[in-house]
Parts: sequence; C-alpha cells; structure tokens
Amino acid sequence: MSISKLGLTTEQLRGIPLLRALSAEQLQRLAELFVRRELGTGELLFHAGQVADAMYLLTEGELVLRQGEEETHRLRPPAIIGELGR
Repeated sequence: MSISKLGLTTEQLRGIPLLRALSAEQLQRLAELFVRRELGTGELLFHAGQVADAMYLLTEGELVLRQGEEETHRLRPPAIIGELGR
C-alpha cells in the first residue's frame, strides 16, 4: 500500500470504479497529483456547463449538485466530479 502526500492510499483510489483498471504504480502516480481543496458549506465548486480544468475526488463530507435552485444529486465519498467536463 502506498500513501500520497494528501493521505490517499492506492486502495482508496482503486475503490473508485473509474480507476479500478489502473495498476498500483499508475494509482500511486495519480495520487501524487492531487491537490487538496476544501469547500465551506454552500460554497460553489463550479457551474454546470463550465469548461472543466480538473477532476475532483470527494474524500469527505457531501457535495450537493443543483440545477438552478433544485437539488439533483447528493454525492458522498468516494466520488469523482468533473471528469466528463468539456
């Protein structure tokens, strides 16, 4: 088991369906690229349709997705957000 600077283990990353096919070495290299970003309650991560410049890994807490004022989803760890950006 390898641990990244942020404390992510390769096993945690392997638990994410999108990343399961990666080798331990690939997971370790990926883990080293993550940068911690913390959001406060109600803080915006990005707008729907916005050009994505990053893939976000939700490791703790909960993320609420909204379309206008309507809540469409609630994500809990482990979850990846922004991987399908345009």
